[in-house]
Amino acid sequence: MKEGETCPDFSLPSTEGEFRLSEKLGKNRYIVLYFYPRDDTPGCTAEACSFRDNMGVVSRYGAEVYGISTDGVERHRKFISKHNLTFPLLSDRKGEVARLFDAYNSMFRTAKRKTFIISPAGKIVKIIEGVKPEEHVKLVAEFLEKESQRVT
Repeated sequence: MKEGETCPDFSLPSTEGEFRLSEKLGKNRYIVLYFYPRDDTPGCTAEACSFRDNMGVVSRYGAEVYGISTDGVERHRKFISKHNLTFPLLSDRKGEVARLFDAYNSMFRTAKRKTFIISPAGKIVKIIEGVKPEEHVKLVAEFLEKESQRVT
């Protein structure tokens, strides 16, 4: 997948019920899909808590955040509860969606750290990869700020 392409629709179980991308589009908000390896590991915890702590900044630009890993929904719920996360986590147990987004690590059978920002029209407007977990939200917010200035 490349920036500018239409994001493929997919459906996954989440901590808030079934998630279908097409049902989230077209509501004048961006979708931030961030793939991460495992719940409750140091880097993934730092990343999730950074999104939690900066959700006001992200939502100011009309974005919703969804984390995706190969962990199950129950493990996600424990992770959310333990760290007071304020956004849903999606369960890609077989890694099918991660493979679709070229965000799958077959050696470890986990998702790779990779983020897609999707426009309200369903276009991939930004792909972010190879980031340090604690710097991730800053890059997302900077892009959303530039995008909001470009659109207005």
